[in-house]
Formats: sequence, structure tokens, C-alpha cells
Amino acid sequence: MTSTVPAAWAGAFTLIAVPAALTVSTVTVVTVNAAGTLDIGANNQSISSFTLVGGTLTGSSGIVTSNNSDFVVQAGTVSAILGGSQAVQKQTAGTVTLAGVNT
Repeated sequence: MTSTVPAAWAGAFTLIAVPAALTVSTVTVVTVNAAGTLDIGANNQSISSFTLVGGTLTGSSGIVTSNNSDFVVQAGTVSAILGGSQAVQKQTAGTVTLAGVNT
């Protein structure tokens, strides 16, 4: 049985080391704010859209795929593997560090 992160979660939170049985819904719009961390570990995550306002998107061997829109990054660090055909859009004057493998 697989658990799903509720699409209604909002606000600043840190979700670290997503267990294999926990997935982010494919219809979920994911935003990581300045104080947040999303660590997908070795789990593949397919989501509707992703925005990094600040904070960190990390993972070991899991791949994050944005199905419906480009990955939008404003500030923060991305060390997870970004997959799929969507582009990475840099917005704002904030600093973004890309440290993962792009597939």
C-alpha cells in the first residue's frame, strides 16, 4: 500500500527522507520555500509542477519529473536528479545552485 502526501499541504515545512511507501501525488503543485527541504532519497517522484522559492530539493538516486510545466527556480539548491523533457526556468535575482545530474 502506498501513502500519498495530501495536495492541500501548505506553508513552510520540511519533508526529509521520503520513505519508499510515500509518494507526492502526480497532480500536486510543489513549492519549496526558503526554510523548506524536500528530500526524495532514492524514490522517483512525478508531480504536476515544481517551484523552488528557496530551500533545498535533494535526493540520492530518485528522479523528480515535472509533468505539466517547467521546473521554476528562484533561489536555493537543487541536488536531486531532474528528469523528463521539461526545462529549468530561472526566475528572480536569487542565487540557485544546481548540483545534481540532469537526465
